[in-house]
Amino acid sequence: MTMGLIGLVLISFRFVGAFVLSARFWLVIWFGFTAYWLVKILRYQYKHLPENRDKAEKEKMFRKYLPKRK
Repeated sequence: MTMGLIGLVLISFRFVGAFVLSARFWLVIWFGFTAYWLVKILRYQYKHLPENRDKAEKEKMFRKYLPKRK
């Protein structure tokens, strides 16, 4: 959502005619940050989430054999 709002602000600067704020290099920088952000999200999804699921499954199996509270 943040990246979308920043993109809309940059595009609105172009319509208003603020030449410095609507320069193309701001869009290139914004696309770079968006790509970096996407890579971080995908890396977390494919690397860290499976590890966390495995840890949770092991913890569940471990707790299965512990005595329950009364």
